[in-house]
Amino acid sequence: MARFACIQLGVDPALQRKKIFVYMENGHCIADGVIVVTRASPTNQLMQLLPYGKMAGTFVNLDTGQALRVREHPSCREIAVELVSNVSSVWKAHLDAYQLMADDLLLCWEKTELPTLPRIPHVKHKVICDECGEYVHEHCEVEVDERVLCKPCAAFAYALLS
Repeated sequence: MARFACIQLGVDPALQRKKIFVYMENGHCIADGVIVVTRASPTNQLMQLLPYGKMAGTFVNLDTGQALRVREHPSCREIAVELVSNVSSVWKAHLDAYQLMADDLLLCWEKTELPTLPRIPHVKHKVICDECGEYVHEHCEVEVDERVLCKPCAAFAYALLS
C-alpha cells in the first residue's frame, strides 16, 4: 500500500525525507508497515492515526499537494487463498499471495482532494514554563496573565506531591 502510493505520488522516501504525509485509518500492524516504507510516523508528525478500523490510508505529497487514498481490495483475502492453497494456514496464504498479486487485485485507490494540506512544523520550538521550569515543545504553551505556562500548570491538571 505504502510503496504503491509513493510510486503513484512520485516520492522516494529513502531519498526525499519529509515529503509525504499519511492519514492512516488503522493504528495497528498496517500502520507499522507504512511507517517502515514511508518514514512517516506520529512521532515525526508526518502521520496522523485515525481510529476508523479500516485497512486504508491517504498519502499526501507535501510538495505537490496531490493525495491518494489506498485501501485493501474487498476480495483480496479470498483471492489470496485461491492463489496459494497449498499452505498450512490462511495467514500464510495471505502472506505468500500478497507478494505475487497484481495491484488491482490487492488494492483499490482514488485520487483525493484535501481541503487543506497538513501543517508540518518545520522549525523546532521550545519555551520554558514560568511556573514549573520545564521545557514546553511544539507550540504547546499557553499564555496566562502575560506568563508562559505549560498546559498542566495553566489548567492545574495535577498536583505534584512533595
